Amino acid sequence: MSNCPVCLSIDGFPLKRPPSRNMWTLYFDCPVCGYFGIDDDLAGDFLGENSKGATRRIRAALSHWIRQNQNKSRDTLNVHLETYKEVADGKIGLPTPAKAALSILRYIGDKVQETGEKLDGLPAEFPAEIGTTSRQTAIEIIGQLESRGLISCHDANTLNQYDVIDIDLTLEGWELYQSEQSENNPPDMVSLL
Repeated sequence: MSNCPVCLSIDGFPLKRPPSRNMWTLYFDCPVCGYFGIDDDLAGDFLGENSKGATRRIRAALSHWIRQNQNKSRDTLNVHLETYKEVADGKIGLPTPAKAALSILRYIGDKVQETGEKLDGLPAEFPAEIGTTSRQTAIEIIGQLESRGLISCHDANTLNQYDVIDIDLTLEGWELYQSEQSENNPPDMVSLL
């Protein structure tokens, strides 16, 4: 298996190394989803490349869930059939595009504040971190944020892939970021977008 069973490495980022096995669990190190274990049956039966039930939305929601929960745990995150069923039933899902836009502002603000420099580009895990169905969708939302004057960036699209470089928040973007970070932030920051 050369592709991730969750995201199928569809955005062009192959596995960092071949999967490993421990009894009935396969372990993957995916640049998009991260390092995780998955039940052998789930990887083959429900998430296999020819599986008709695992839509792009389901795969993206599971990838987002893995990334969000990896950040909360020291142990290797294991994906079981129960989690897959919750995603497939819509109990675990993706954020709305407006909430994903806020996550983008937060992500950029956090990274720029941490390094003091613009982002050179978007890392492989970006769509899974913010919760979009693809890298292209994330970049389209960035384009909308740029047209609203909240982000500055440059297109770096190639024939095969969408990308942006030199990413930063504008003054208006930093104001929104700071108000979202404060304890007295409005209850619905999405309305400010």
